[in-house]
Amino acid sequence: MHKPSPPAASFPAIHPTRGPPSGTTRRRAVLASLPLGLLGACGAVWGTGPRHDLGLQADIAYGPAARHRLSVYHPLARAPAPGWPVLVAFHGGFWQFGSRDEWQMHLMARHIGAQGVVVVLADYRLYPEVTFPTFVEDGAAAVAWAARNAQGLGGDARLLFATGHSAGAHIAVLLGLDRRYLDVHGLRLAGAVGIAGPYGSWFQDHLLVGGAFPPATRGASSPIALAHAGGAPLLLLGAGMDLIVRPSDSTDLAARIRAAGGSAEARIYNAGHLSVMLSPLPGAIPAYEDTAAFIHRIAAERRSI
Repeated sequence: MHKPSPPAASFPAIHPTRGPPSGTTRRRAVLASLPLGLLGACGAVWGTGPRHDLGLQADIAYGPAARHRLSVYHPLARAPAPGWPVLVAFHGGFWQFGSRDEWQMHLMARHIGAQGVVVVLADYRLYPEVTFPTFVEDGAAAVAWAARNAQGLGGDARLLFATGHSAGAHIAVLLGLDRRYLDVHGLRLAGAVGIAGPYGSWFQDHLLVGGAFPPATRGASSPIALAHAGGAPLLLLGAGMDLIVRPSDSTDLAARIRAAGGSAEARIYNAGHLSVMLSPLPGAIPAYEDTAAFIHRIAAERRSI
């Protein structure tokens, strides 16, 4: 498995922008400077707890490859002891395209970050450059970066979570279920959230997936086939009107994990594959609120031990 480059001596200060004013940096600066309520479609309606202003640290390397890049949203308020929970989020795109800089990824990061969570948006290598399991290994390397740098972000390295949409949900859930990926880094997730993710083996035969999953990896790449009691707690958020991913994957995976004695919950929203991430009405599809509530519930449980 790929091992990321050594961490820097210290994490740089959080600023709204960093580096030369390239087109990409300017777009990130606009996203970071937009009022939270505007970017989040009336975000105040979506949360009842304290909401925090955020800083953005953009375009950080977590490994040597061109796609080993991430950005971090960080609450600017003083962190509680011993720190904020840390969420690493992965974009979708059939494991072949997509970016952490998609609008919905920043939308999610700002909503969840404003509720007292450090949110790391991570890219990963894509097919045809790589095949499974390399993009999951990249996800593990991004989580390892978050763990190494958690303290400098005001975060708690003991409260690591992963999430993602679609293909990114598949990566996040595998990191929670299959210990091999994070064992390389000596880490465990406190929990994982999948949003409209594919978890069976059917998706490997999808025409748009292509050769991203070699035939020999069919079992190892299916979270449903790997369901067991010893993984991280899961929250599986599905879209009942999804025409790309089967919403039954979320309920089936949750049921199998619970039957084995593990912790998993599935919620199916009245939404489509993309609208589950881009609700047109505040609070109509509370995926971000449910994710933040899940993170804080587990964080409270861990801190009470």
